[in-house]
Amino acid sequence: MSRFEIKSGSLISVKSGGSFSDKDFETTVFLGDCHIPFHDPDTLANVYEFIKDFQPDHIFILGDWVDFKDLSKFEKEPDDRFRLQKDLDLSSNYLADLRSITPKSHIVFMAGNHEDRLRKWIWRNPDVAGLRSLSIPELLDLDNLRIEYCGYGELYDHHGFIVKHGDIVRKYSGMTARAEMEKVGKSGISGHTHRLSSYFRRTMDGTMVWYECGCLCELNPEWVHYPDWQQGFAVAWFEKAGNRFFVNLIPIIKSRFIFNGTYYKK
Repeated sequence: MSRFEIKSGSLISVKSGGSFSDKDFETTVFLGDCHIPFHDPDTLANVYEFIKDFQPDHIFILGDWVDFKDLSKFEKEPDDRFRLQKDLDLSSNYLADLRSITPKSHIVFMAGNHEDRLRKWIWRNPDVAGLRSLSIPELLDLDNLRIEYCGYGELYDHHGFIVKHGDIVRKYSGMTARAEMEKVGKSGISGHTHRLSSYFRRTMDGTMVWYECGCLCELNPEWVHYPDWQQGFAVAWFEKAGNRFFVNLIPIIKSRFIFNGTYYKK
């Protein structure tokens, strides 16, 4: 039998003849698709409580943290207009809270297609393109929060494991994971689809896997009825001296989830 306990944010398992230590592995948390101000506050509060307990070495925000609805081309309710500054302030405050509860974590903010709405708006209004204050890092105060920025469409290589927002959507979640793996040709993780899944494939070169990370936004937003979305996030361990990794998808049901025997249930 194994014995498990949480110590300083790392899972420690003792088994006959061997041990698992935070000296051997780095811990990583992947968060996808908040779409602030259309986030789920209770879900995000529980995830933050988990992060406060877990204290991961790395946190990846997989994009679409901010919805940028004001800059979209879609029709909007009149009362919903002119709220962009409030949405940005709320988004930055959540990032500041994240930094405050995990001061030592390396945090990476990856822009998604919703953050890219800002770039598209600037290209349609090029007279303001030179203003530094219109960049995502400036608007969200990422430098002061010690958060690394990764632009939309960029890939992040994390111990040989590819991290991206995602740009493929298939009818079913596992189909999207398969398509992302085939496009990149390596193991990795993405957001974008608001779904949870994993797709494994073994070839003569070894086993590859791709994960869809789920979302942290409302599951019944005003613009779509009963979408096939699932809330969740991912926790992973990466071998420091090798290329092994172990990823756990954590499904969130009605804002609640269990991790390692702890029930997070605001």
